[in-house]
Amino acid sequence: MGVHAVDKVLGMIIYISQYMNMYQRQWFEPRCQKALDEQSLEFEESLIEKNFTKAITLASKAIFQTTSDQDSVSQNYWKRQLKRALKLQDIVTSKRKIIRIKYTNFWHGFDPVQSELHALIERCLSELDLKLKISDRQADIELTSCFGESQSANEGQTRILYLGENVRPNYSNIDYSLTFDLNNYEGRNIYLPIWMMRAKELSGKWIGDVNYDKNLISRKRNINNNGKIVYIGNNSTPMRRELIIRLRRAGYTVDEYGSHTNPIKDKIKTYSKYTYSLCLENSYSPNYVTEKLIDGYIGETIPIYWGGIDKSTFNHNAFIEIGMYEAVENFVVRFKETKYTDYKIEKLFKDDAYMKCLNKTKNSLMRLIGNLYSH
Repeated sequence: MGVHAVDKVLGMIIYISQYMNMYQRQWFEPRCQKALDEQSLEFEESLIEKNFTKAITLASKAIFQTTSDQDSVSQNYWKRQLKRALKLQDIVTSKRKIIRIKYTNFWHGFDPVQSELHALIERCLSELDLKLKISDRQADIELTSCFGESQSANEGQTRILYLGENVRPNYSNIDYSLTFDLNNYEGRNIYLPIWMMRAKELSGKWIGDVNYDKNLISRKRNINNNGKIVYIGNNSTPMRRELIIRLRRAGYTVDEYGSHTNPIKDKIKTYSKYTYSLCLENSYSPNYVTEKLIDGYIGETIPIYWGGIDKSTFNHNAFIEIGMYEAVENFVVRFKETKYTDYKIEKLFKDDAYMKCLNKTKNSLMRLIGNLYSH
């Protein structure tokens, strides 16, 4: 086995193990959501009000009242919050302009410098007259994700969890979250779905397939009429496999690509060679919408989509939707009997919903950062 083949196998092992770690965490112990307790919310409010004396008193009292033998989760939580209050007090009183950030538990190959997420946070800080610096030591912000289990040392950092996939936050060891979930969890969560991360207006830069704006996702498309279907991805869910098999049985050409199976250099250019693209989410949950639908749309295809898409934001006439309760075999019958020539001219988003979503997310993130770090 050559070096390239070994690297490919190792990459696949890492990819699978990361996803296993991510999805196995969907059972939460009672009383684990510490940041959602009334006492924790009062503490957080005192930080936002810059009442550090009150915050330090609340954290110290909570530590004294909770012994490690009784509740280690609470004990560790409040020890971290005490350090956090002291650090935020130092930043604000010293009027420090440089905010240090570190990234933990992101996917294999993640590079913070080249990421949209870093660009977005950097842009928000710059508008608050603050500067962002990546530093693994004495970080002020720790941006963490769900692709690992490493626990950082308690340096008083504010911990923000980024979740692009269909998993939920555990607020026992984080302070805020950035997710696709529209629930704000008592002000702890900001709506930031994966599809939004590639928006030119939000991140300011994109290193990858494409960065899109409101013009790119509302233009008239030139769709290839060869009738072929393409799937680009690695996660072989049963539903995806069944759909591909049944479409092939029905006489359709379905080509498959993926970074671990049949790699391609340009995802968007590959899409343009096909009429349809299979854009099925990894799982179903309301508002869980990743980049799949938008990539298929920008790639000049008619997306075949399954997922918890928001009807108030997306135009459902711009793609072919597999119903939430629709069996794959029934969809294939419907797909064969219907012509979809009208889809090529529809806008992906309704009216000004695109910019409303972007601006709301950016303003929420700026407000969070400003509340904690502005002087």
